Amino acid sequence: MPDSRYSPQVLEAFRRPRHSGPLAGDSGLMIDGAAGERRTGTEVRFGLRVEQGVLDGVAWGAYGSPYVLAGCELAARELLGRPPDALQSLSAPMLAGLMSAPAERLGELLIIEDALRNSWIAWENRRL
Repeated sequence: MPDSRYSPQVLEAFRRPRHSGPLAGDSGLMIDGAAGERRTGTEVRFGLRVEQGVLDGVAWGAYGSPYVLAGCELAARELLGRPPDALQSLSAPMLAGLMSAPAERLGELLIIEDALRNSWIAWENRRL
């Protein structure tokens, strides 16, 4: 019986993550970004590989609710193949909309947004 607490998008991304775990390979420019703290209930880390001007590899690790884990997976799917400046365009409200997440989960999804922004900062610092 399906769990009615979560949208089909959350259940699918949560049950079949394709981008969780360490990023394989060592070619290209590697960057990462993190946010949150496990002791507060939500921690997110992204590892990204930039090859020929696009995000060629996206991986994540997270501690949090099913919404956080699904949000990380959906973010990874959205980012793969896009230029690094796409890291700035994914927002917590956008992720919430993709998953039909309730408003009270927005705070958790902001941690994902922060990790992506920190990844962008790492990218910018590497390019300087």
